[in-house]
Amino acid sequence: MAGGSPETNKQRPLTVFAAPGRYVQGPGATHDLAAELERLGLRGPILFVAGGHAIEQLSPIWNETLPARDLQPIIERFAGKCT
Repeated sequence: MAGGSPETNKQRPLTVFAAPGRYVQGPGATHDLAAELERLGLRGPILFVAGGHAIEQLSPIWNETLPARDLQPIIERFAGKCT
């Protein structure tokens, strides 16, 4: 059986890696985020979960550029730990 027996699969947890089909970075990338979201056909509120420094630096851009394209940014501070 592909993937091993059910008993074997219960003993070891799965590891999953998911990656986007497109990755955009560089000068002005945050300013172009609304256009990228539209290109993907995404609508409605956009949830950002970020640390305090990122929110401080980027939320003015999100709050300016997203509503101009009828996208509502919802910004939440990440308060946990990431390893």
